[in-house]
Amino acid sequence: MFIDIRPTQNIMGSTQHREIGKIRKILSNLEIRVNVKDSLVEFRDMMLLDSDNDLIILVLQRVHNILHTSHNSEYIEILLDIVHSEEAFDELFKIILNFASGMDLGKIMAKLKNANELMIFKYLKEIKNSGLFNGLSKEMDKRYVEILDTLE
Repeated sequence: MFIDIRPTQNIMGSTQHREIGKIRKILSNLEIRVNVKDSLVEFRDMMLLDSDNDLIILVLQRVHNILHTSHNSEYIEILLDIVHSEEAFDELFKIILNFASGMDLGKIMAKLKNANELMIFKYLKEIKNSGLFNGLSKEMDKRYVEILDTLE
């Protein structure tokens, strides 16, 4: 018995084509700074369904450029749900180090998920050492060591 799977492949192909079109539109909107918030929300929702780390990093880089004029930390907050790799965290913390004075860092840090706690503390230590968090408590160092101890 022969089963024709071509229609399924065409549907998958058209879905993939539609997603590529959406991503291009989002990147274009970010480039020309039109509908930035809506574009970021749409991108986040797409990445929650089918994550692509390279695209996430690219969008974080675009947001970094946008923040040079807007300083809107809400753009970063929208993307926090999809930042899970060390490379994406690198991009995120480049932004935070550049714009820390204009952002609500507590709100941003609170939104990061527990699954990423070790990476978060790694970068918080870097921020603390850079002098951005003069009032950062010793609790952070203690928790960082506790997490490392549980991994060993």
